[in-house]
Formats: sequence, structure tokens, C-alpha cells
Amino acid sequence: MTNRVMTISAVLIALAGSAFAEMPADEGFQGIAVPLERSVLRVGTVPIWEQLAGLDAAERANARIELACEGRLAREIEALWNAGDYDAALALFPELNPQDVGIAWQTPIPAPETDWETDVLVSTRDSVKEMELDATQTGNRLFCFLRYEGDGNVNKWSGNISTDGGATWAETYTWGANYELPCISTVIVDSHAYIGFPRGVAHNQAFLYRLRTSDGVRVNFPDGGTYFTAGVTGAGDTITELALASNEQTNSSRLYVAYTTNDEQLRVVACVTSNFDTVGFNNEPGDVACGLDVEWNDYPSAHPLVFSYVRNDNKVRVCGFDMVGDIDMLYSGSQTSSNTYTALAIKDDTVMVMFDQQRTSVTQARYLVQYGDGAQWYVGGLGDTALGFSRSGAATGRWEDGVAVAYWQYPQTGHGVAYRWRNYRGTWDPPTYMQDGNTYSAYLPSVERVASGAHGIVFLRAVGSKRAYFDRTDWTGIAERPGRPEPMQQPVVATFVRGILNLRGDARATMHDASGRKVMDLTPGANPVKGLNAGVYFVRRAADQATAKVIINR
Repeated sequence: MTNRVMTISAVLIALAGSAFAEMPADEGFQGIAVPLERSVLRVGTVPIWEQLAGLDAAERANARIELACEGRLAREIEALWNAGDYDAALALFPELNPQDVGIAWQTPIPAPETDWETDVLVSTRDSVKEMELDATQTGNRLFCFLRYEGDGNVNKWSGNISTDGGATWAETYTWGANYELPCISTVIVDSHAYIGFPRGVAHNQAFLYRLRTSDGVRVNFPDGGTYFTAGVTGAGDTITELALASNEQTNSSRLYVAYTTNDEQLRVVACVTSNFDTVGFNNEPGDVACGLDVEWNDYPSAHPLVFSYVRNDNKVRVCGFDMVGDIDMLYSGSQTSSNTYTALAIKDDTVMVMFDQQRTSVTQARYLVQYGDGAQWYVGGLGDTALGFSRSGAATGRWEDGVAVAYWQYPQTGHGVAYRWRNYRGTWDPPTYMQDGNTYSAYLPSVERVASGAHGIVFLRAVGSKRAYFDRTDWTGIAERPGRPEPMQQPVVATFVRGILNLRGDARATMHDASGRKVMDLTPGANPVKGLNAGVYFVRRAADQATAKVIINR
């Protein structure tokens, strides 16, 4: 693709601010440097394409495969599989031996649990390592991307959509690879939910896929390609971290891809979403060890694109790009991090970065904040040191809904994932503990504004083999969720059925075709459905009329 010449002023706008005081920065506590660690997935031992052979007939019929490989053979394999000639496609795979395979689910795969009294399961995928949540401006579409470990230690990510504010979720796309996936990042802009990740055995490509926000379907880029390569490292370099941002809050036309390399160099690329022409930046920092985060600010200021990270000496750093695309160091103080993340929340003249710090006796989730470009930085604590240690945080500050943070608070049995909120300056609300059941302290949650005055949080519960769960700050019970369907305390059926439909629980139900005509009565346990034509049916439970969709395959 030919890149058009663009001025940086077409990508960035000016900002200005004012000062405000709370706690003085660098108030005498210094973080204790600890070795930085990363949460990585193991390299796959089973070729990713061999997992296609393990899909049953219904799953094969539902899976449309996509290969990020050029050439005739790749297109032939795709055509054979997607036309239903699965054996012929599998016979050609050894010759191509692709290192990664994408699957677009023609019918999204719903999470089978909707537990309205507690947290909502985002996906059945287990061994999750990373969760990325985002929402459309209206909040009527939520997206959660998961990075997880699959069968045979294969590295995968999946895209999941909720069309009812997080009450139910369904997987629309999954990607698997035989190489390590070090990270993922997501952002919504221009009617698409984007996921970025380092691709390839050498991790030398900054790769983008996108799902349509209306239905979660993967769609092509303007040049017709299924993916877009936003950046490639130099010879011998690898991408270690990647983060996305967008100007969704203004004219929703720019996507920003930031990534770091193994030599601690930051690279930033701006993409115009109408045609995916790109523009680069100048003088990126060369001391980024880990913890990269990036946010766009729609306020007229000198630094509308802001980055945070942890330096190789564990010092927290915040920098921003100015109007001509040069970078300025915004925070270069002595606050240190004892973890491998930073989390930005930016709005108007407020710039806040969250991080963990080893205190005198315990680790605490803390933050730095600045009110006004070039103003004094102040520091504060979020976790409760009287209760115990806190760590692993996430932050957001978008859509005029204040700053929200989520982090892990000890003790596990009584606390776990904590949520706190404040206006863009002022006093923090007391912590609200979101999870129902123990959660993992080592993995970062994800927090995002999902509706006016409400935030959603995704985290790992310490049950169900590290699965991702969702909760909202405005969910306090079924009575306060008007307009949503009544809960199904026992999921009635699986989505895809061949031959036998197993009805769980002890309630009777009826099966109806797409027109609503009853086709058979169902009893608890196994119900033969071989006599029905393939297609979409609906199971209605007699006790409460709760309904679930069933697809019968042959």
C-alpha cells in the first residue's frame, strides 16, 4: 500500500490545562526494585492446523478458516475447507504447514453460563492470560478479547461480543498460533473493534484484525485484506509489547499502534481508518523495558497522545507527542514500579497513570496524576495497606464519566477485585469488591466505561480453570436490570446438536422451529432429534418460558 504524505497536525490536536493540588509527589517512599517478569504462553507442540481435524462435524460446518499466508496453496486450502471438503483441505495442510490459523464462526459460540446473581462468564476458554475490554460509545455493544493457552500448549486469542450490555456473550472469532503470543491490545474506532498483536515466530510484525461492532463479524481492511501489518521491526529485532489507542471520542478516524522492541525502542504508527494510510512519529524513547500503555485525549492540549511505561531501572515514565510529532517527557521522577504494567486514564487536563509499588511492608496499587500540561505531578495510593497488599491494576477515564480503576486487593477470600471511582479530580469513592468467588492476583483485570455512569470489569475467577468473567458497577440484582430477559438458572442446551439433545436440569421443555411451530416435547436427559431436519430451532422451558437457540447439524 502506498502511504500518503500527511502532516502530523492532521493526526494530533493541541491541548492546554491547569494545576490542582492533592498529595505531593515523591513524598519520601521509594519503590524497591524487583526483577521484572512477563506472563507468556508456552510455544505450541501440536501444529495449529491439526486442531482442525479434532473439530466435530457441527464445529467444522460452523468454522470458516482464514490463513495469513500468501500464495496459491493457502487460498486452495481455504477454498476446500470453506466449501465443506474438510478431508481434502487437511491433506494439503502438511505441505503448507502454516504457523497460525484464524477461524470465523459463522454462528457465534455463546458462553453457556448466564448467572445473573453473580459474575457473567465471557467465554468457555480457559487458561486465560490476558483480557481486553472495550465498548461502543453508546454501550450497546461490548467486546472482550482474550489471550489464552489452548490444547497442545497452542497460543490463541478470541474475540467475544455482547449485544445486551454484558448479560450474555458469544465468541465470533478465534486465532491460534504455534509461536508465543506475548500480548494483545484492543480499541474501538470507526464502527470496528480492533485487536493488535505481535505476529510471527520472530515477533517482528505488528498485526491488526478487526471485527464489525454491529455483529462481531471479522471484516476486511480497505485494501481487501483480512489483516493489516501496521509495523515491521528491523533485522534481528522482535516486538515485546503492543498497545492500541484511537481518537474515537472526537471524529473516530484514527487508530494508533504503539509497540516496543527487544532493544527497548518505542515505535508509533498512526493509521487513517478510511484507507489505512499511515504516518510515523519522531524521537520515540529508547528506554522502554515493559508496561507500555497509550491513550488519546480529545482535550485541546499540547500532548494529545500520551504513553506510559516502566524503564529498565523500574522507574515509571510518562511521555507525550506534541503538535509536530516529537515526544516530550512528561514525568521523569523517582517513583518506581514493582510490576510489569502501567495503566493510563486521561481526560481533558487530567493525566493519571497507575502502577504497583513495593512499600515499606506490602505492595500497593498507586497512581501519579497531573492536572494541566506541564504542571506538578502528585502521587497517591489506591490499595488498602491495612488489609494487605494490592496489585495488578487497570484504569480508564473516558466519555465524561470520571476515572475508574480496578485492581486486586488482599485478602483473597474477603476482597479480590476492587473497583474505585472519582471525578477527574477530587476524592476517591470507597472500594467496591466486584467478584463473586476468588480471583487471580497475578493477571491484570480490564475496566471500561460501558454506559453513562457505569463501568464494566473483566477478571479471572479462581474457579473454572482461569476463565474470564464480567461484572458491571450498576448491576445489583435482577430487579435493577429492566428490559433484560429473565435468567435461565440451568442452561437448557448446547448450541450445536447432532442426533441427541441433552436437556439439563429437571424441567420439561418443548422444541419449536424457526416459525414458532412446536415440533416435539422434551424431557430431562437425552432426547433423540435425528428425525428433524437440519437447521435452527428453539427450546422453550415449560416452567418459566426461558428460551435457547439450538442448531441441529447432520
